[in-house]
Amino acid sequence: MLIERVLQFNEITSYKLIGKRNQSYDYQSHVVQVFMGDLNFRLDLDYEMGKVASINFLEDDKHILQKSDQLNKCRQTEECMENLMEGPLNFRPTYKYDEGCDVYDTSKKQRTPSW
Repeated sequence: MLIERVLQFNEITSYKLIGKRNQSYDYQSHVVQVFMGDLNFRLDLDYEMGKVASINFLEDDKHILQKSDQLNKCRQTEECMENLMEGPLNFRPTYKYDEGCDVYDTSKKQRTPSW
């Protein structure tokens, strides 16, 4: 799945953008680029460890969560993502709560918490 997410990012950023006077621009040709989207990067942790670290959210937990974040890993290893910057993740992962509450996924899938 991680490879698919990187391929999706590459595909999206390869599109030509249309600007003033119908000139086309490459995403990479701009000095400042803003990319917003949900490509579903996850945490490379099992459900229990991810849940406990997300609930506790102490300094050691934050370190474990950020170190296992797939987007952070891609920013370090994928040339296409090396210049991506992200604000500090100083809040608990918000994916995936049970509907209407702040309890992490208790369905059969038990998806690992993620940002």
